[in-house]
Amino acid sequence: MLSAKEIIQGLKPCTYRYNDIKPLGDKLNWGFLAQDILEVFGEDYNFVQKNEGDEYFQVNYFQFIAPLVGLVKEQQEEINKLKEEMDKLRARL
Repeated sequence: MLSAKEIIQGLKPCTYRYNDIKPLGDKLNWGFLAQDILEVFGEDYNFVQKNEGDEYFQVNYFQFIAPLVGLVKEQQEEINKLKEEMDKLRARL
């Protein structure tokens, strides 16, 4: 099982257009390519979906909320530890 940090670091943000799908328009989008996600994580995670009979993959963005929250919590704990260390060092001065 991957950690939240490993999941988020495995993502490759990019820009793309829906060139062949007219209802979605041809505007520039930010996101992740389903094929990149499958390459990095495989099919063990529910990050990518493909409807039966559909030729297009869909990124399940909701699945990234929990790892993002987990990573923010880890980072906040690290920030708190560093602040404590800084306070101790300042007190020695």
